[in-house]
Amino acid sequence: YHTSEELKAGAREAVAACGDKAQMKEVSKDGVSIFTVLVRSSNSTPSNRVFFMFGEHSRELISSESGLRFLQVSCGMAGSKKDQAAAKETLKDNSFLLVLNANPRSRLQVESGKYCVRENPSGVDLNRNWDEHWQKNPTLSDTNPGPKPFSEPETQILLDVVNEFKPTTFVTVHSGTRGMYMPWAYDTNSLADRNKATMLEVLRKLSDSHCQCPYGGAGKEGGYACPGTSVDYVYDHGQAAYSFAFEIYVDPEQDAALRRRYDEEVKNGPMALLQQGKSHSREDPAWCIKYYNPMSKEAYEAVVANWASAFFETASLTGAHLKA
Repeated sequence: YHTSEELKAGAREAVAACGDKAQMKEVSKDGVSIFTVLVRSSNSTPSNRVFFMFGEHSRELISSESGLRFLQVSCGMAGSKKDQAAAKETLKDNSFLLVLNANPRSRLQVESGKYCVRENPSGVDLNRNWDEHWQKNPTLSDTNPGPKPFSEPETQILLDVVNEFKPTTFVTVHSGTRGMYMPWAYDTNSLADRNKATMLEVLRKLSDSHCQCPYGGAGKEGGYACPGTSVDYVYDHGQAAYSFAFEIYVDPEQDAALRRRYDEEVKNGPMALLQQGKSHSREDPAWCIKYYNPMSKEAYEAVVANWASAFFETASLTGAHLKA
């Protein structure tokens, strides 16, 4: 795993390799700095602006690692010739904006050995602090939504970046289970209406290819309400045509149960089953690091390679629908 500084240095190296296709920018507010990377072919007119957000929860290190690999493949630094050709083709109709480290202050705590830290240093869950069905009282033990929507400098920065980029496709990447989700996250009963069928079809294809895991409405599939999330906000207020939350890794002991749910959904359709919500209350660092992140080089490589490919396919599928 990369430290925060290594993550930023890796992004700089990729941007240099990309030449005029990539630009790196730092946005700061109230002592917090978050860097972004824009990737866009110089001679393209992209119909799909794809925003990828990684590291919203600091203990989910593999999220940022998958984003770095995605950037490296985009700039020809990693992946097979086939991967790089797919990246070049995807960039004809898509531009990417990447936030690789959305919770930078708390990531430093995780790097120091506090492997269970999820919230920012003020104890606020950044993915409950967006102004979409925001609720004052947390739904789980470490999902404190903050005193008001966008109370935190991190979410204020992210909001500014979203508003400036105006994504047509939004993807936030997490770990702690495996699943591919769309709005709504704010309750366990509602499913987004605008573009619903197309989003479900995109998720089905992606799950078949890359996850073989549950897919559908975030609250429904996750089994617990998540008010105040980025995936809901960017879909509703930002009017993104596609808005997704990808959960890309969990301790392999959970894989058999997730595969059974996926098989059931293939047979009966998404949301056939309701999963009990994942617990956020474990405070044992040794448990947290391996629950949220692969612990061998082989497993790490398999995850980042698979999901970098999935991110390109996401852009390709949504871009094709938008172009049509």
